[in-house]
Amino acid sequence: MKEERKIAIVTGGASGIGRAIYNELVLRNVYVIIAYINMQLGKSLETELNLKGFNARFVLLDVTDFNSVEKVIYDIHTEFGRLDYLFNNAGIAMYGELYDMTIEDWREIIDINLWGVIHGTQIGITS
Repeated sequence: MKEERKIAIVTGGASGIGRAIYNELVLRNVYVIIAYINMQLGKSLETELNLKGFNARFVLLDVTDFNSVEKVIYDIHTEFGRLDYLFNNAGIAMYGELYDMTIEDWREIIDINLWGVIHGTQIGITS
C-alpha cells in the first residue's frame, strides 16, 4: 500500500470543502488522513470510509497549534516515507453584523484561517 498509493492529509477534513476533497481523493485511490479538531465526527467519518472499502485514517488536529501540525505531518511522513499532498483546508466563518464581532472572534478566525495554513505550509519535509 505504501508504494502504490498517494498519501494525503486534509486539514478540516471532516466537513464542508474538506469532506468534498477527501471524497474525491478516495475515489482516486489516495490514502487519506482526515485531520480534524472534532474527534467524534472525525472517527465517524473514518469508520464510514473504511466500511465502504476505502482506506482512511482520522487524526486529531488543532491547526492553531504549530507543534501539533508538525507532529502529524512528521508522523505521517515517517510512517509512509513520504507525503504526496497536504490540503491546508481548515477554516471557519462567522456570520452576523460586523459590529457584533469581538476581538476574540477575530483572533479565532485569524488563528485558524491564516495561522493554520501558515503552520502547515511552514513545515518542510525532505525525502
